[in-house]
Amino acid sequence: MSKKLIMLVGVMLVAATFYILGGDYLTLDAIKGALSEAQGHYQSKPLIFALIYISTYAIIVSFYLPGPLFLNLLVGAVAGPAAGTVFALFGVTLGSLLAFMTARYFCHEWVENRFPEQSRKVTKAVKRSGWMYVTLMRLAPGIPVGLTNLLAGLSRINIVVFGLATLLGSIPWIIFYVLMGKQLMTMNSITNLLNIEILLVAGLLMALVLVSHWALQKMSSSKPV
Repeated sequence: MSKKLIMLVGVMLVAATFYILGGDYLTLDAIKGALSEAQGHYQSKPLIFALIYISTYAIIVSFYLPGPLFLNLLVGAVAGPAAGTVFALFGVTLGSLLAFMTARYFCHEWVENRFPEQSRKVTKAVKRSGWMYVTLMRLAPGIPVGLTNLLAGLSRINIVVFGLATLLGSIPWIIFYVLMGKQLMTMNSITNLLNIEILLVAGLLMALVLVSHWALQKMSSSKPV
């Protein structure tokens, strides 16, 4: 099972646990108050907020630091689903490109020596399937996303193609977490987190992940023609 699928199931299990153990008694006033204040800053200076947010997101992704999940939820609550999705996609794509270029131009040999087996696997798969393989790795990665950026840098894939594949493959996950963040601003208790919209998107996303994971395994095991 992919790391992202486990994360998705984990988020839903946490919300369900809160519901079973008495989520109606949990207050979200403090969280919603902080988000409302951040929303005020965004509405007064949207460009500055966007630049700071995208830069922070890119740095976190490029160095493979924890935080993207929180940033996706935050921007969904503060900027809304449309703008939030755009900001998050810019951040994850820029950060992935920075890591990709670092591996290709500055530490190619180190990455190859540090991850020899993964390097050979990804290089061969990208050579056969190109952008499709990169896109599927974003949807159902068998290796961490941060490592994927580095390993893709060792292949001959065009940097623009890599960026577009990263953007495409990141869309479903970004939308899901941004919608979760948006829900934080409107719910009255933690139980409201699991509304019909979220459950529908989660169901479609899980189906997409399973199909992508199967396709990724087929591509990795297939022999070149």
